[in-house]
Amino acid sequence: MWRFVGKQIWQLGVVLVGALTITFFALRLSGNPLDALLSAEATPEQRQMLTEQLGLDRSLPEQYWLFLVHAVQGDLGRSIITGLPASSMVAEQFGHSLLLAVLALASSAVVGVLLGVLAATNQGKLLDRVIGGIASVTQAAPLFWVGLILIIVFAVQLRWLPASGMGDARHLVLPVITLASGGLPYVLRLTRTTMLGLLEADFVRFHRAKGLSHLSIVYKHVLKNCLPPVIALLGLQAGPLLGGVVIIEYVFGRSGAGTLLISSIYSRDYPVVQAAVLVIVVAVVLTNLLADLVVATIDPRVRVGKAIS
Repeated sequence: MWRFVGKQIWQLGVVLVGALTITFFALRLSGNPLDALLSAEATPEQRQMLTEQLGLDRSLPEQYWLFLVHAVQGDLGRSIITGLPASSMVAEQFGHSLLLAVLALASSAVVGVLLGVLAATNQGKLLDRVIGGIASVTQAAPLFWVGLILIIVFAVQLRWLPASGMGDARHLVLPVITLASGGLPYVLRLTRTTMLGLLEADFVRFHRAKGLSHLSIVYKHVLKNCLPPVIALLGLQAGPLLGGVVIIEYVFGRSGAGTLLISSIYSRDYPVVQAAVLVIVVAVVLTNLLADLVVATIDPRVRVGKAIS
């Protein structure tokens, strides 16, 4: 088990360095932050002074090396625009995004597994076709479109929920439903497919021969064996989910790491973008690591590299 954990942590480090490297060089290729900070009437002396203050007068390899050294020490720099520590700016906003992502992931997992089990146990029936239709629609619909439809129906027409902004739990309902709809069809389809395969397995026939009820077989035996691939899929959904948070925060007028990241990219605020990317990558990789550990605990075969069946 410890070897498995060590391998995952090593992969975490490689992914972090790779993500930071790509972000660093992509930002430098996107343009000069001086263009966003100085007006067109700025003198060459003013541009030179600001260039030296920001450390942009150094060579690119030197800037990269200093960035890595400071990042390892926990210093992600200060915002070029506000002068505040980039890490504190991201940490202040990331909590809002993380809450939204966690609630959406949990909702898509619970609802997706439930609908997948219902579809598998009613294969070929009307309920199976209805659930399949729901999966097809939610998989095809863009998140921003789903969000706008929910706003029109539940906020504008019915006036049950607020359309946008930050506030109490009611302000989370529509964003969470919208974001969860992106991962729901994948969890549903995987659960249904895995469940159908397991229902034909020998151990199911054995339990039927023992006289166990259909519900007991499904929820006590089959579902337990169905969970490892679903949990692994949820780990892989962390990346698209946090990417979807950016869209959801924009549609519903919410503040968060996604909104901060987009505004920082437009203003070429290098330190804030790098800090935001680092935090998001860490969250995604840790989610995948947690999912792998849970799957390895449920199914020990994963620790020795065997496929989940």
